[in-house]
Amino acid sequence: MFDLERKPYARRYDLGYEDGFLALRMSKLVAEMAHTRLLLSSDRLEDAQTAFAEAGFAIGEFGFESSIGFGGVLIEREKDGEVGWELDLPSIRPDDHTPLIAVSATLHFVFQAMMHLEGVEDERPQLLAVDVHATPGHYPIGARLSGAMAAWCASGIGTGHTLPEVEAVMRDAWSIMWPREAVGGFHAMLDAGGRIILGCPGQATGLGPLHGRMVPGEGYALDCHNVDGALQQLALLAGLARLNQLARRGLG
Repeated sequence: MFDLERKPYARRYDLGYEDGFLALRMSKLVAEMAHTRLLLSSDRLEDAQTAFAEAGFAIGEFGFESSIGFGGVLIEREKDGEVGWELDLPSIRPDDHTPLIAVSATLHFVFQAMMHLEGVEDERPQLLAVDVHATPGHYPIGARLSGAMAAWCASGIGTGHTLPEVEAVMRDAWSIMWPREAVGGFHAMLDAGGRIILGCPGQATGLGPLHGRMVPGEGYALDCHNVDGALQQLALLAGLARLNQLARRGLG
C-alpha cells in the first residue's frame, strides 16, 4: 500500500460516486501520463485477460483511448478543465459476474498506474490511495488515508459516529449491481479512535483499520475482511469514493 506520509504524493486523482457512476477525476497531464504507463503494461494486461478467459470470464481486450480498460469500461470525458474516467456500474445476472470482474480487473491496473506516476505537480495532496486486486476468484480491496484526511474524518464527519451518506452510497451501488437482493447489512462508522470502518453484506465483510491506533498528524491503512467477490469489493469502493468526495469538499 502506498504510504502518503513517507512519500508526499501530489494529487493524482479524486475518486467520486454519483447515481451509479464511479469516476476518477484528474488533470489532463495525469491522464496523459496514465495512458502512457498503461500502454507500457500491455504484456501484463494481455496476461490478465488470458487468465480470466481461462477461468471462464471473457472480460475483453484492454482499451487505451476514450474507452479505457477491459471491454472499455471506463469512458474518458473532459469537464471543467479536467479529465474524468467514468464508469457506469453494471447490473449482473446470478450466473454471470463477468461485467463486474471486468471493472475490478481494470481498476486494479488503473489505480496502480496512477500511484506510480512520477513528476506529478498539483498543489493539492492525494487524500486517499486505493488498491483493488483482481485475479480469478480473488478480489480484495485496501486503502490508505492521508494524515489530513484522517484528521478531518475524526474531527466530526457524519452524525455522531455514523456516516449515513457513505452507507447510503454503498447501498445504492449494491442495488444497481445486484438488484434482485434486499439491500441490508451496510454500515459506515468511526471507531472509538476516530478511524473509518465500512461494512457490506457477507460474513463480517468490510474494511477496517489495519492495526494500531491513529497517530495524530498521520494517516492509516484500511484492509478488507471476507471480501469474497467483485460485488462486495465495488460496493466498498463506492463508499470510499463518497468519503473522498466529502473530505475533498471539506479540505479543498
